Amino acid sequence: MLKIKVKENNFFREQSKESIEILQELRNTYGDLLKSNLISVKLTQSLDSCYLEIIYKKSHKSSKTVVERVNLNVVSTGFNKPLFPLTNTFEQNIDIFNKSAYDILHLITPMFTNQGVKTLLEQLD
Repeated sequence: MLKIKVKENNFFREQSKESIEILQELRNTYGDLLKSNLISVKLTQSLDSCYLEIIYKKSHKSSKTVVERVNLNVVSTGFNKPLFPLTNTFEQNIDIFNKSAYDILHLITPMFTNQGVKTLLEQLD
């Protein structure tokens, strides 16, 4: 289980958006299953969306970066029951992410090595 905690140095809030950097917590939990070219992974909630923002280098030799956003609003606990309701506070959705990250992160392959994806999928069986 992830243990993301809101601290002054990893939490960002502006009028319509809140985000928290979670790459270190992911590295602590998943280690070598994660790709080494990751620069940042943020859990973000705005007025109309909850998503993961993944930033990584195109390759180790390149200075180009790629930004991918994974919409978490489509993750559901049932018909019309989003796992990350926008009616929740950001802190409530962080808590949900901590409890359910293992179940949903296997869907987010840009962060994981091929072996990492295989390992996560085997553990789900």
